[in-house]
Amino acid sequence: MTEPQVVSQAAQPSKSSVWEDFIDIFYAPADVFRRRENGSWFVPMLVTTVLITLISFLTYGALEGAYQPIIDKAIDAVMQTPGASPDVADRVRRFVPWQIKLGPLLFIPLLILGVAILMWLVGKFFGSRQTFRSAMVVAGYAQVARVVGSLVVGIEGLLMDSSKITSLNAIALGPTRFVARGSTSPIAYAMLFRLDIFTIWATVLIGIGIYVTGKVSKGTATAMAIVIWLLGSLPTIRQFMLGQM
Repeated sequence: MTEPQVVSQAAQPSKSSVWEDFIDIFYAPADVFRRRENGSWFVPMLVTTVLITLISFLTYGALEGAYQPIIDKAIDAVMQTPGASPDVADRVRRFVPWQIKLGPLLFIPLLILGVAILMWLVGKFFGSRQTFRSAMVVAGYAQVARVVGSLVVGIEGLLMDSSKITSLNAIALGPTRFVARGSTSPIAYAMLFRLDIFTIWATVLIGIGIYVTGKVSKGTATAMAIVIWLLGSLPTIRQFMLGQM
């Protein structure tokens, strides 16, 4: 009579502290998603948002050269407005750096929400049983890849010759590092930009999360992750086509 109880207990996900999750996500992500799929989505969102914002703030000085084109474009856009004065340009020059430093406070939660919505909606076409809550959990923990990416790029900025840091694309850990912006179309360049190591890592984590929480096959989870990666590329393509990146 006690055997079913033993089997049931053995099938339960292992218990772990929240902070251990952020260690296990590097080498045992399936275990993290298994034990947290019905847990809080706010915790991974909060932790990744705070860490990325902190890294962005602390490394801005080292990467200022990479951000300068963004600032210049913002100033040019404002100065094209009829009646714009040099004072307006100065205000933009002071405001945009703070927008870059603190932007992750808004951008990362919106990114997590967007990825979760994509996961949940795409899952409807693939027979996934993932709940929206679980999708938020998976999307939140997947941003650990972006945390590491922000840290690596920041360290890179500290170690590199500042004169060579002319854009974020030039220091990305992906194909755009080796491809001249003007040598290919905006769409092709945007897709190359999306092949950044950390974007691929986040996509892999999303696929694993779908497999665990969506109760689908590995093949289906892989297909869903690829579709989500492709759909997630659309805003990047738009930005490159408009010259915003």
